[in-house]
Formats: sequence, structure tokens, C-alpha cells
Amino acid sequence: MKKKMRTGWFALIGIFSAFILLSVVSNLAVADSVKEIRICCQMPVDHFDSKAVELFIKKAEELSNKTLKFKYFPAGQLYNEMDLVDVLPSGGVEMAQIGLDRHVGRVPSGSFVCPYFAAPDAYYRWWYDTACGAGLYYKILKPAFAKDNMVLLSTLNYATTYAILTNKPVHTLEDYKGLRIRTAAKALGAVVEALGAKAVVMSSSDVYMALQRGTIDGALSGTSSFVSRKWYEVAKYMQLVPLGNVPFGFAANLDFWKSLSPAQQKAIQEATREMEIWSVQASMDEHERCLDIMKKGGVEVFDFPPEIDKEIAKRGLEAIGNIVKPDVGQATWDEAMTMLDKANKADKPGWKEMLEKRSF
Repeated sequence: MKKKMRTGWFALIGIFSAFILLSVVSNLAVADSVKEIRICCQMPVDHFDSKAVELFIKKAEELSNKTLKFKYFPAGQLYNEMDLVDVLPSGGVEMAQIGLDRHVGRVPSGSFVCPYFAAPDAYYRWWYDTACGAGLYYKILKPAFAKDNMVLLSTLNYATTYAILTNKPVHTLEDYKGLRIRTAAKALGAVVEALGAKAVVMSSSDVYMALQRGTIDGALSGTSSFVSRKWYEVAKYMQLVPLGNVPFGFAANLDFWKSLSPAQQKAIQEATREMEIWSVQASMDEHERCLDIMKKGGVEVFDFPPEIDKEIAKRGLEAIGNIVKPDVGQATWDEAMTMLDKANKADKPGWKEMLEKRSF
């Protein structure tokens, strides 16, 4: 009898142990399942933003113990920015660099990627610093994109400083009157017109010829575009304008995100952090490199005095408000501007420390 009881107990222990082992193996299988991820970037292969995404991929694969496998499509090879407005939320790709403003029709808060005349330190406090009373990312942007089935992870910086390249000298705001200046978006066009110029929305591929023929008198963009697209060969006057930081977004499909294990999500977040920091520094370095190239190429680089910078910011922010408020509503606009004011008034942390410590 005792022998039979011992045998029964051993059998029960064996069954229980097998159950525990099966459960552990099952959980490990879920956590370690390999995910195939299609990721898109619109920038050319040799652009620093494309290189930043490559950095992200390498780091995320490493941190996930190779359970995340990426297939990378740079330079709009799979989808362009406008395609991704529908494709990313629907799961046509899992991750992408996105133009936040391109999503305004579905996510009105995407308008907050417009220029807001804030230097990088203040700009990233505005996005992430809840300690100073800001935190646009947590309070407005991330929840808004989640409603359209996306996880907004971070910025992917394009430029910390914008400029206007013209085919005639500009040293005062009066000199902009009547000039036809190319812009790439509605909000940037509103800023240009607030300076007295006429905004012309035009594809970047058409700008060189338009400047050369005099169809337009200038173009607004980041200095990297002036050099990479060789616009400075046909327009020899450049004015630095204090538009501030203007980044892309970096996002994932929400359903895909929920399918990841916590460890895989953490790997993506930490790789995103490294990418975001790298892209901000790269954009600063590229700006300085491009300034040097243009000066050596005979371009006059003009920096407006502080009082004119303040006037540009005043006119520009008012113009941006006229564009954004109808999209997001007065209450959301006021909340965002209150946060921006707090971010501007705070004196720390700097952009790098902010990005190193911010949460997701």
C-alpha cells in the first residue's frame, strides 16, 4: 500500500514538474519568438537620418538577442511619406520614419511638428520634460497617434536650424517683400508669407532648375538640402532664420507593438533612444559642415541680429497658430503653447541629458 502511495506521489510530482517545465518553455518561446519587421525611411541612403535608422536596426537586433529581424527600405523604396499615412496604421509595414505633419488628416496633433522657434534644449524639454510642466509627447502626441493605431516612439531629427537661400542679397525683413520662396509644407509657407515673401510649394527635385531660371527667388529648407541638392550653385545668398528644431517622427504599428514581448519592446525603446540622440548631434554636425562648404563655394551667409530674430519668431509663431489651431482646437493649442513657454523658461536639462533620461 505504501509502495503504491509513493508511486502515486511520484507520478503526481512528475506530472506537476512537467506542467511547470511546459509552462516555462511556452513562455520562453513567446518571449523569444523571432519577429520579421519591415521598416521604412524616406531619406537618401547616404543621409544621416538613413544612417540613424541603420544604427537603430543594429542596436535593436543586438539588444533583442537577434529575435528582432529587420528588412530596411530607405529612400522611399517601398512607400513614400504620404503612402505611410495609411500603410503604417493598417500594418502594411511595422515601423517607419514619418512626417508627422503628413498625418494631420487622421491625427490633427501631427501639426505640432511645425517650426516653433525653439533651440534644441528647449525643444526637447517641450516634448519630454514633465518636471518643468511640459511633456507634449506624453500629454498630446503619443495618445493622439495611438488612436490611429500607431506607437509614436521618438523624433528623428532633420534640422536644428533652418535657412533661406536666395538669388539676391537679403539683410532686412523688408528685403523679402515680393520674393517667391519655395517651401515644402503649408505651415512653412505661412511663415514665409509672414516675412513678406510669397510662398511657392514645390517639390525639392524641381528647385535647382527653378532657381536657375528665376522661376523662384529662393528656397526655405535645412542647410543639408542646399548642399546635397546643390542649390547653392545657383543661389549665392543665405539667411539663417530661427525657426528652431524640425524633426521627423519615428513610429511603429500599434498591433505589431502589442505582439512583442516586454523584452523586445525594451530593446526597441533603448535602440530608439540611441538613434534619437545620434540624429540630433548628426544634424548639428551636418549643418556646420554644409555652412563651410557653402562659404567656400562663394555663398554669403547672413545671420540676422537678435532683435530681428525675435521679430521673425513673433510673426512666425502667430502664422503657425493660424494654421494649427483649426486642426487641433483652441484648447489643445493653448495647452501646447503653455508647455512650450515653460520649456523655454527652464534652463535645464540640455537636449542630450533630456534624451538620455526620458521615458517612453
